[in-house]
Amino acid sequence: FTILNGQSVLKNVYTNDELVSHYPWLSIIDKIYPGNRQRKSIYRTDGSIVPITTVEHIIYKHVTNILQHKSPIETAIKDLRLEIEFLIHHQ
Repeated sequence: FTILNGQSVLKNVYTNDELVSHYPWLSIIDKIYPGNRQRKSIYRTDGSIVPITTVEHIIYKHVTNILQHKSPIETAIKDLRLEIEFLIHHQ
């Protein structure tokens, strides 16, 4: 998985000499690894899980709008909040 540009939850992947010799950035990831936090899913009001990728896509869309000057920051944050709230309360 790591070779295919993924991220592993196993620490030994980042310290494996053979992998690090092919992918030197793995040792850098290992150094910053302690600063990472676990991603947490959000739940709908009915108890079902909202896929984290869905939430990430919504955030990406609104951040992109800000960076491309399609939306002011205040509007993007308001729209983001409304979209996440809708996602939580509706299927």
